[in-house]
Amino acid sequence: MSLRRRLGAELRQWYWWRTLRRIQAEGAGTAFRRWRQWSQVLATAPVRADAPGRSLVEVHLLCHRGDHLCAIWALKTLYRTSGLRWPAVIHVQGVCTAAMQRRFRAHVPDARVIQQDEADARVLQALADRHPRLLDARRQSPFMMKLIDPVLLGSAERIVILDSDVLFFRDPRELRKHVEQAPADAWLFQRDPASTYNVTEDVAASALGIRIPERVNSGIAVVPRSLVDFDLCEQLLEHPEVRRPSGWIEQTLFALCAGARGRVEYLSPSYLISLERGLDYGAFTARHYAGPSRALLTEEGMPYALLQGCLGLPLHG
Repeated sequence: MSLRRRLGAELRQWYWWRTLRRIQAEGAGTAFRRWRQWSQVLATAPVRADAPGRSLVEVHLLCHRGDHLCAIWALKTLYRTSGLRWPAVIHVQGVCTAAMQRRFRAHVPDARVIQQDEADARVLQALADRHPRLLDARRQSPFMMKLIDPVLLGSAERIVILDSDVLFFRDPRELRKHVEQAPADAWLFQRDPASTYNVTEDVAASALGIRIPERVNSGIAVVPRSLVDFDLCEQLLEHPEVRRPSGWIEQTLFALCAGARGRVEYLSPSYLISLERGLDYGAFTARHYAGPSRALLTEEGMPYALLQGCLGLPLHG
């Protein structure tokens, strides 16, 4: 068996092992209801966007096999509620199955889908000589693909970063206004309930010489592509806390780059991050179901999005 086939078989085995462990943890009934809820996006018509390379802005989303249906929800609710046609780029971490490829082609047909093998080859070529720490951080944490890959593989001046656990419920006018009108050095983030970084503000100031902006969350973000400074990131990754492969490593580097290069703006509270249940969805433009709130994506967010028509018309309606 070739190395590629053997690695593919190992990844598939790992995926099914992880899936079974997840079903065991949440229960078969809950897992089935979640799958059925997520799959409803496949019964709605596709969204259209402009082709990458023809716009000053691109939407970049990182997903994997386990959350690719959520990624389609995120993109469809963005495009349906806004009427925007910003080019979309989907970065797939890990295996991209034939079924995933068919779904992406059917539901976001204009999106550019970048698979792991293609991304790895191009990133290795770009970073191996000058940025070995950055390359190593990407190997250790897939979250680093969210910071590195859109910069290297994208083409637009502004990058809209979108997590797969985000839903839009109304026209994101505030997001649109920033993309269209903000100065070239302006970064835009959601405001986290608390600062979640690999380093504290005091360490950033004393050890790194950067005043890190507080409470940056990159679930929905607008990043000036030229200001994601890989030389600076390479230097920052010398610090052992910065390079710790946590779930916040890329968010830490986004915040440090923004603190050192440009200025930070925040989306209003209507772009919600919260652990609370049963909130008034009529007050939200979008919600990022981060961390422990992830279950609410299925239980509250998706049913509300369907009720409000945020996915558009049925596929055969």
